[in-house]
Amino acid sequence: MKTLMTAVVAMMPIMTMAEIATGWTQSAASGGKATYYFNDPDNWVNGEVNGVFSEDFTAVGETTICLTNDWSGALKIYSSLAGKVTLQTAYVKGVCESARTYTITDDIDLLPSSMTADFTFGNSYNAGNKLGLDLGGVTRRINISGARWIFSNRMTNGDVVFNGSGTFTLRSAAGFDGNVTLCPGLILALGYTSSDKSAVNVTRAKNITLNRSQLTLATTQVSSSNTFAGRLKVENSTGCSVVYSKASDTLEESTTFGSLEMDRGAMLLFRGARMGKTAGAGSSNVYFTEAPAMIGGIVPGVIAAPTDSDTSGMNASYDQTLAAYDSAMGVVPLALDTDYVTELTDSTPATANVRLPNATEVTIEKDTTINSLYLVTDSSSDTFTKVASTNGAVLKVTSGMVLVGYPVKAGNYKYPNLAAAIDFGNVPGYIIYHTGKRSQMDGSIHGTAGVTFATPIGITAAVATSGLYCGSGMGESTYTGDTFVNTALSIGTANCFPHGKRTGDVYVNGYLLGDNFTINGLYGSGSITRASSGGKSMTLGDNDADGDFSGNITITDSGAKLHKIGKGRQRFSGTLTLNSEIDVEAGSVIIDGSVAQGAVKISSGAAFGGNGAIATSVDFAEGSTFAVEVSDGTMSCLKVTGAVTGSATVSLADGATCSLEQPILMSETSMAGAVFAKGTNVGRLRLSDDGLTLYATPKLKGLFIIIR
Repeated sequence: MKTLMTAVVAMMPIMTMAEIATGWTQSAASGGKATYYFNDPDNWVNGEVNGVFSEDFTAVGETTICLTNDWSGALKIYSSLAGKVTLQTAYVKGVCESARTYTITDDIDLLPSSMTADFTFGNSYNAGNKLGLDLGGVTRRINISGARWIFSNRMTNGDVVFNGSGTFTLRSAAGFDGNVTLCPGLILALGYTSSDKSAVNVTRAKNITLNRSQLTLATTQVSSSNTFAGRLKVENSTGCSVVYSKASDTLEESTTFGSLEMDRGAMLLFRGARMGKTAGAGSSNVYFTEAPAMIGGIVPGVIAAPTDSDTSGMNASYDQTLAAYDSAMGVVPLALDTDYVTELTDSTPATANVRLPNATEVTIEKDTTINSLYLVTDSSSDTFTKVASTNGAVLKVTSGMVLVGYPVKAGNYKYPNLAAAIDFGNVPGYIIYHTGKRSQMDGSIHGTAGVTFATPIGITAAVATSGLYCGSGMGESTYTGDTFVNTALSIGTANCFPHGKRTGDVYVNGYLLGDNFTINGLYGSGSITRASSGGKSMTLGDNDADGDFSGNITITDSGAKLHKIGKGRQRFSGTLTLNSEIDVEAGSVIIDGSVAQGAVKISSGAAFGGNGAIATSVDFAEGSTFAVEVSDGTMSCLKVTGAVTGSATVSLADGATCSLEQPILMSETSMAGAVFAKGTNVGRLRLSDDGLTLYATPKLKGLFIIIR
């Protein structure tokens, strides 16, 4: 019987929490109101109070759920939320007249099957209904979808990472005692009600981290003063992160962070029509206890949009601008009419922020220095702005900030054009432009601190496949340092990106259309495509660089190759779809994702391996290596749909904890004729009887005493 039971259990499918048909059962009738007690077993399936609102439950009326005692357990919401739900502490005189605590024992899931009504945690104005969430002394992930989650009180004893896509609103004085991280697509917003009668002054969290996410600081009922005691950190990602500060005519909104910390390649957009005004009614101000570093009076990597429009970034209805910082007014968007000069000549001051009007064409004939450059493009015109250089002249931009406006009416191949040689000196360069419309760069790039290609778009907007085009006419760039492609970029020249003696790797988080290029290491999670013909190649690994790319690469040109050179290791964990081949000439390539199309060829002296899947064939040249990795004591196993041919030495990484043989290479077609020799850490190799699976046994290490 015991054996039978074990077999039955093993055959049962593992259900996710969302599929468990147990949990909360009560809802007010449609159009009605009702109150239920969370701690009452009669309100739960099978009398089990478990904190799960499963998919088989639908809220339709206005339901209030009250805790009568502190409780510890899960918080998982997968229900259909068509009616308003409030989860709070009971306020029944003689039973409970104080706040209660819900101690969380697992990550929080706020993943309703549908959501058309608010779900509110706690109560912002009645002390007897307050509900605190104790995170259990650890970092909790809050997985979220939907935009109608409202939290009224405090989360304590831990940090929070929001993951998913949606909006989480802090009502009135709500907040976190720990740190908060917002993953891509998340909005953390402040909200108020008519019950808020006086100004709100509250610490919202310690540190807050944005990664293509948004913090919305808006007054609606009362003035507010908010504090994030630690730093505002902005991580590098596609597009940008957003801080939106909004005030009405009669209310004041101010927020203070400890400091501003930005990853290399990160970009931050401050948005708000009233941002940076003199403090008082009708102003929205963002302050830092430790003032952000500025170059020439502007904050590098930061732009501002003086608008309350929901569109984050550049569009045809308003202009973006650069941002300064002032101790009295906080972040201040540069005024388009007074803080820029509109000419670029020999006499332009080196400290000037230059904003060239639409249809302006400027050619510099000798080295010229300015603080920043902004090319304006007018939606009503077919003629666009261009800045060029002759006689070897270089335009030095000391702040590193170059902006190109939104070319709505791009026609007749008249694109805004950065045709001058641009030198960013020893500061990181930012070239910021819109996607979906083409801009041109015929000039070369110089400097020693890398370059970021970026676009200020909404946190959930898709990156278009058109943007800045660096064509074959682009000059010879010499810049060094890392390159961040966080938007759409087309490269038609082999020498734009650093490689070889020009140090620096390439991070593609957006969309790169690469006609022909050589780089050092490749990192990021975006998309790389090559569609043109001509037999050119994407070459990776120069300067013996390592790389780790989790995005997708597509090459439709049958004459182009994905070419790996150098002694470093390049890892791919996304999907490679090639109408040609992957040529591993040197170093190693590790496939932890998949090769959907394209044969793999490994040259003598090079290595290949991984834990992924190859839909085509793999050929090892004599003298090559099949590299087996180890994770948590287990060997990697590469799965190949096509044939495996050639000859290779099998090398096993350190760390294999199991002395038994494990599969390391599988072919659905054939390994007939393939020859594998034992290499580092390999004790034994064995090919299965059907010739389709190669097994390895680790070499035993250490001192063994055999007692007979």
